[in-house]
Amino acid sequence: MRVSGSVDFLSARTPSGRDLARRSRRHGSLKIEKDLGDTTVGGELLSYSKRYDRDTSPLVLGGYTIVNVDLTHRFNAEWRLVARVDNLFDKAYQTAATYNTGPMTVFVGARWSPTF
Repeated sequence: MRVSGSVDFLSARTPSGRDLARRSRRHGSLKIEKDLGDTTVGGELLSYSKRYDRDTSPLVLGGYTIVNVDLTHRFNAEWRLVARVDNLFDKAYQTAATYNTGPMTVFVGARWSPTF
């Protein structure tokens, strides 16, 4: 099993002392992956604190936490099946006022890495 993560504390301010626009003071991430034979499963938790939409605006964008999951299955040395679900619980959030983020998204594909 592999576990990685980070926690960031930011104090980016304007000359007047206000937080810079669209920058969370706190951000954290946690990623866990587990190999199960030829298959790797993983999960990722991303969390952001509230932040101002603009340097001069009182509008506060709420903090949010999202969960992503992924799976990779190795068929042989060259071919892999890859699948990913972003925003697993379909969390509604905004990184900028009036610009909604996408809903839960599912990606499925094949990866070919030829060996020469």
